Amino acid sequence: MKFAVIGNPISHSLSPVMHRANFNSLGLDDTYEALNIPIEDFHLIKEIISKKELDGFNITIPHKERIIPYLDHVDEQAINAGAVNTVLIKD
Repeated sequence: MKFAVIGNPISHSLSPVMHRANFNSLGLDDTYEALNIPIEDFHLIKEIISKKELDGFNITIPHKERIIPYLDHVDEQAINAGAVNTVLIKD
C-alpha cells in the first residue's frame, strides 16, 4: 500500500521515517512519503484522490481545513474540529 504525509513545508516531518520503520519491522512492503504541496497548487489534491495514487494520507498544515471540500465523507469529529488529519482513499 502507498501512504504519504501532505503539507507545506513538509521536509522536516519525521512521519516517513517512523512509518517506514514500522512497515519494515512488520515485514510489509508498504511505502510512506512526504509530499510538499504549496497552497497555490492544492487543487492538485483532487487528482491525487481521484486517480487513487495513494491508499491514504495524513494531512498537515496548512491544509487541514482546506482538504474538507475535496472529501466525499468527513467524520463527525473532523467536522466539529473543522480540520482533518487522516484521509483514507477507498473505491
